[in-house]
Amino acid sequence: MAEKKSNVTVVIRSSGERTEKLCYDSVMLGAQKKNIHIVKVAPFPEAVKEIINLTTKLRVKYYLQVDADVVLVKGWQKVIAKCIEKYNKGEFKNIYEIDFNVTDRFIKPNMQMGVYLCNTEFNEAKAACLEATKGLVKPEGSIRHVIKEKFNADFAYCEEVIGYHGFMQFKVDIFNRWALRTCRNKEYPERFNLFKDKSPVDISENIVGKEERIAKAGWNYGMEHQDEYVNFMDFTKKKGAESLGYMEYLELKIKLSDFYKEIEDYVKKR
Repeated sequence: MAEKKSNVTVVIRSSGERTEKLCYDSVMLGAQKKNIHIVKVAPFPEAVKEIINLTTKLRVKYYLQVDADVVLVKGWQKVIAKCIEKYNKGEFKNIYEIDFNVTDRFIKPNMQMGVYLCNTEFNEAKAACLEATKGLVKPEGSIRHVIKEKFNADFAYCEEVIGYHGFMQFKVDIFNRWALRTCRNKEYPERFNLFKDKSPVDISENIVGKEERIAKAGWNYGMEHQDEYVNFMDFTKKKGAESLGYMEYLELKIKLSDFYKEIEDYVKKR
């Protein structure tokens, strides 16, 4: 018997991720098709504006924002229902956003990223904060600080795991993710063994399953080119992964059921 679907509005934020269709299919497991929207706008601030405008026009009280490099777990709508119930009971007063735990491809343990339950009551505040964070490629953290300071609103965490983040992505997106991360979280080498070794990385070989090497190469590049990272992202998106010296993955054809099996097996073993 199929599980009951949620009435929540879901906005998928995409920049052409390899798992975009899997993301959509996983959302479809728990949401009605009429309530699912995909926003393909760049750069990030423009995508935020588009989402604010969309959800304001829809006149919804809450919406779930999902990045396209996340595939939601089966039964995700139950987790969302609990949070919305707490919102409606007043337990999340002055909370503009709830961040959810995901299982990440590279980082253990679970982390909060890529899935957010947003309260549209704060749409205008978020729009105002965009101007204050102008010029940042990924201003999520800065938006949080400005909203808290200017509007006395905060965000909350949900400990339940709601999705899988960063699995089966294009190599260029793996590289870019970690190159850009150096501009936001330079403390990562102290937290994760993946980046503690600062030796050069050879990414010229197309070795399946060795994505850690690409992530580390992206991190090293970002640390060495702090002033160029925006242009670097544009360069790789236009030229493709071949310009970095390796063959890119093909478009993803895997079924959602097979994705779940493969990733669940991988997570158990690591």
